[in-house]
Amino acid sequence: MDEDGNPCREFEKMKWEQDLKDAQSFVDKISNAFHICNDITARCKQNPSLDIVVLKNRELRPLIEEICADARRIYADITTKKDEEPKRQCSKKLKAAIGYIVNNEAALKTFLDSPYGLMHNNAVESRFRELDILRNSMLASDTFRGADNLALFYSLYKTAQMHGVEFETYMRKAISVMTEHMSEIEFEKDNRGTIIGYKSDSISKEVLESVMPWNLHI
Repeated sequence: MDEDGNPCREFEKMKWEQDLKDAQSFVDKISNAFHICNDITARCKQNPSLDIVVLKNRELRPLIEEICADARRIYADITTKKDEEPKRQCSKKLKAAIGYIVNNEAALKTFLDSPYGLMHNNAVESRFRELDILRNSMLASDTFRGADNLALFYSLYKTAQMHGVEFETYMRKAISVMTEHMSEIEFEKDNRGTIIGYKSDSISKEVLESVMPWNLHI
């Protein structure tokens, strides 16, 4: 609405009221699909003799097919060939969401034919959340060497967790010990003498073993 309480011209031109109706319809149907899927899963846990794939295809697939059909119908109206006007204007976010469903329809339906398939991968994503946060704050993590270093660092982090060692405290102690052996470490440097990576070292195995998470007592 504008300052006078009238609908904004852009809102009327883009027909965003239809976008809101369609978005609400998708939310309602997808929410209902989650309820059906959760109910099927709960019933199969209570009764292992039930075939979850049969139940998903019988009770859930019709709704998933309806959602995909709605997406294809809207997609046909909001997309055009070159130099043609679409039948309907659409917000960028809704268009992207509709396009995602249409372009990935086959993949989005695969969970229906798998006894282990889920409607979402939130549990998997949450497992990698720590790594993603670390990646975002780590310089050059989008390079091959940066990715290798990130994997090694994260492996060290999880190893410390497995051995009940608080990671920040562990890193402080490990860095303190390694600082005493800086003269035994050879770094890779660029033409300006700036350290750009690790090259080699002559640190004894005993020292290296002493700073491993399972040996370092904090």
